[in-house]
Amino acid sequence: MKPSSTFDTVINVLAEAVFIYDQDLKIKYFNSAAEKITGYPKTEVIGRKCVSLFDKNLCLNNCALCMTPPKDEKRQTVSFQSPFLRKDGVERIGEFNAGLL
Repeated sequence: MKPSSTFDTVINVLAEAVFIYDQDLKIKYFNSAAEKITGYPKTEVIGRKCVSLFDKNLCLNNCALCMTPPKDEKRQTVSFQSPFLRKDGVERIGEFNAGLL
């Protein structure tokens, strides 16, 4: 995914990590906050599956949760907390909001 300059600017001013992945769970976009929070530079993650980066801890091995539309049609996102490993091996707890685009 090659974001527009405006999109890139808007997403990179957020303090929250934002990453976008496709139906194969391959990361297509990784903002500056995601780099800082996870310890991974975007050049190292683009094109890789998210579960390979976070040692399969992200989503508690329930990636289908992120890829499945919520049953309540009025709700467009799924929110959950999950542990994840930073690149340096430090375990953190993250609050995640996932939705289909």
